[in-house]
Amino acid sequence: MTLEQLRKILLSYPDVQEAPSYCTPGFRVRKKLLARINAKENALVLEVADLDVQETLMLANPKVFFTTAHYEGTPYVLARLNEMRRADIEDVFEVAWRAAASKKTVSAFDADHRAQVRE
Repeated sequence: MTLEQLRKILLSYPDVQEAPSYCTPGFRVRKKLLARINAKENALVLEVADLDVQETLMLANPKVFFTTAHYEGTPYVLARLNEMRRADIEDVFEVAWRAAASKKTVSAFDADHRAQVRE
């Protein structure tokens, strides 16, 4: 996945803004960092709910998800840019987005998606 493809996915969520993080693209909601590019690893760093989620992702899809010594013990997982698919990222990112976004924003997002399904 290219950075432009990734950017399009992440910025499609309401209130997500792109702002640099460690001199690389970072994606935030209400100033909370949810994801950022790790250029050294050619990966996206994603916030996850907890270490169990991190481990589950790495076990379920080790080709995409991994960690480094720097992130061990923290609620972040890395996703290889050249291996990830849209579904890999959306599922993980949306959970973090829902936790960080306002209740009003999440409700509007859900209502919009329910309306699209009915159409």
